[in-house]
Amino acid sequence: MKAFPLVVTVSILLAAGASWASTQVSVIPLDRRQWVATPLISPTAKESPTLKEKDSIWELHSNHASFGFGYVLPSKVSTGSDTRLNWNWKVEKFPEGKEGDSAIRVGALITDSKTATTYPEGLKKLTEKIGAPTSYIVLYGAVRTVKEDQKCTVSPLYDHLVYCSRPAEANFLRQNAYPKEDLATTLSLTPTQTADLRVTGLWVMADVENSKSATEASIQNLILESSVKDGSRRLKRVP
Repeated sequence: MKAFPLVVTVSILLAAGASWASTQVSVIPLDRRQWVATPLISPTAKESPTLKEKDSIWELHSNHASFGFGYVLPSKVSTGSDTRLNWNWKVEKFPEGKEGDSAIRVGALITDSKTATTYPEGLKKLTEKIGAPTSYIVLYGAVRTVKEDQKCTVSPLYDHLVYCSRPAEANFLRQNAYPKEDLATTLSLTPTQTADLRVTGLWVMADVENSKSATEASIQNLILESSVKDGSRRLKRVP
């Protein structure tokens, strides 16, 4: 049976006679059939990376290789200026050796509807399915401890790719992130540049191509939240 993202809009009356404040909550299915493979496997990989799927939990296993999966957001999913990405993750084996790699990264593909930037070749199939130019990418990587200068930085290879660090441990930790806000702050984008930005896709990956070690990480409860203009209460499934 095909899984669809469950989209719920929650409305709150701010004050008597005032307008409704509405938040759309989109539960993203961790069903591999609904995602697009983004093969970024290193030619020196010790073995093929694997994704194990059970009870809406993904386990990513990698050994000196990078790989992942991308999700195309349906058009009915709203991504306003305050779009928030939530998830739970844990890391049982962190990469050793090369600093900068991550056992798991979670992030968003963002478009300004005009500019297509350079991105890793493995994303080509995903970006083609999105149907809009991928202008920016924001990725949150799991680390043991977040250093002040590692919170968000620009990729040394792609100037429109932002890496942010988030803490992880052997037990599931809840994460909350604002990809468009982190993008604007890191790249010093103006309000005019950020006004029309919208999230078009999500990306979950293991990035350990440069680390000569095996990694294990898991993710569950991937949710996208955003304010919407429509104040009506509704519950619907998006095709």
